[in-house]
Amino acid sequence: AGALLHDVLPLLLRLASSRDDDVSQATMQFVQSYINLLKKLNPIPPAHLAQVTPLLHVMADKIRYSPAYDFDSPGDAEETFDQYRRDALILLKNLFRIAMEPSLAFVHQRLAHAVGGGASGEFTEAECGLTLLYEMGEVARLDQELQRPDSPLTLIITQVVECGVGGHVHPAVARAFMETLTRYTRFLQAQPGRIPG
Repeated sequence: AGALLHDVLPLLLRLASSRDDDVSQATMQFVQSYINLLKKLNPIPPAHLAQVTPLLHVMADKIRYSPAYDFDSPGDAEETFDQYRRDALILLKNLFRIAMEPSLAFVHQRLAHAVGGGASGEFTEAECGLTLLYEMGEVARLDQELQRPDSPLTLIITQVVECGVGGHVHPAVARAFMETLTRYTRFLQAQPGRIPG
């Protein structure tokens, strides 16, 4: 069964990453079942652990807002996307819980790319990266992570606070930035020099 599952996963990833949201959404139950299987494996075998990062990429791409998303007058398309996004975020958090190390590495890499442009970067990528960090804060052991200065999470938060993305002109990015800072308040209290001016 494990070999068959290993053979099916590339097809699952391809379908889950489809631009057609109906096709992608049809795979979500299988993705959830796969995640549930991974939860039962302790430790997760390397062959399955190697699939976590590609799955994180797919799910992160699916939570990105379209540049055409109408924030001012959301209609049916936006409402459908918002529901799909909520479901995808649940799957992402489940992946974060069962594979924290590769998830932290993924969020760090995604944020480095997303916030590299600071206040002038592409809003869809910046908002996505900040949302990933925000959701990571729900499942990470913050007290343990934030006490270690070399913790990947501490490095990620420092990068976000210092890069200037908080001054982004798009309101979705500004909101995600403020929500993320609120979630990581303990970090900012412990390191007041990192608070943006």
